[in-house]
Amino acid sequence: MGGRSAPRKIELPGPIEQFQAIRTEPGTIQLTWQRSRKGGRVVAYKVQELNRTLGVWQTVETALNNTAQPLRNQEVVLYYRQSGEALAYRIVPCNQAGEGTPSNTVEVLA
Repeated sequence: MGGRSAPRKIELPGPIEQFQAIRTEPGTIQLTWQRSRKGGRVVAYKVQELNRTLGVWQTVETALNNTAQPLRNQEVVLYYRQSGEALAYRIVPCNQAGEGTPSNTVEVLA
């Protein structure tokens, strides 16, 4: 019998690795990380910044997974941050199953 196999359940993505935030010039922050080697395939990453006034994380950028370069670091550059302000960032990996575990929080002066 040549029936269809049961659909595979998609796993949530695992946490990212080696997350860093670096001020490259006043008001500009470069975020880099490596994909997780665990969990389901990531299709996008939400870059979240902590709004200290409201006390909530806000998505400020969405980066697509760079599948063409599997060993290459992922990278996002954020511009127009207030120079000298202390900022906090985290990365949330996402796929069709939902959002994976957020990364560690990294703080940086803009």
